[in-house]
Amino acid sequence: MASIDRYIVERNATQVRTAFAGIVKLAKEKGITRVTLIVPKKGGWEHSIVGEFLGAGVAKPLTKGQSVTLVEGITMVFESPQTFRPTAAQGLLVGVHISTKDMARLDDAWGAQAILFLPWSDNESQEWKATWHPTTFGQKGPEAPANMLSEPVQEALVRLTESINLGTGLNHPSDKKHA
Repeated sequence: MASIDRYIVERNATQVRTAFAGIVKLAKEKGITRVTLIVPKKGGWEHSIVGEFLGAGVAKPLTKGQSVTLVEGITMVFESPQTFRPTAAQGLLVGVHISTKDMARLDDAWGAQAILFLPWSDNESQEWKATWHPTTFGQKGPEAPANMLSEPVQEALVRLTESINLGTGLNHPSDKKHA
């Protein structure tokens, strides 16, 4: 099985605009003719950030199950995680504000030529990036710090682990007192 190229557009004010510029560029470069947009829920989607960006002329036909032409030779279809079938997926898969659990279904699509993720939160972004090491379109988000604990908390944990028997838990009265 060939490796699938993965891309991410991190959360920022221009995320959607950057994503659609990247979608068209990527599709043209890789000869992709079909883009599948996967959003959390189909109901009310046309009023989301992406639906409003695309406009009613594109969002309404997508919601009705019709394909739309993005640019000449590139069509886009619309799915939700509930209707998406990894075995039937092909072309460029675009996960828009879906969970990393739902994104895993896209990652399992063996017919995909490329996958693009627009995370809803920085945590989802960090998790997916750590797994797939995707290419970033647009602004890069913050890197996850190696240690997220403050200095006083780190010192307290060191003192605690030095003073109690970690092999037995908090069974000894002096261990409980230190904790």
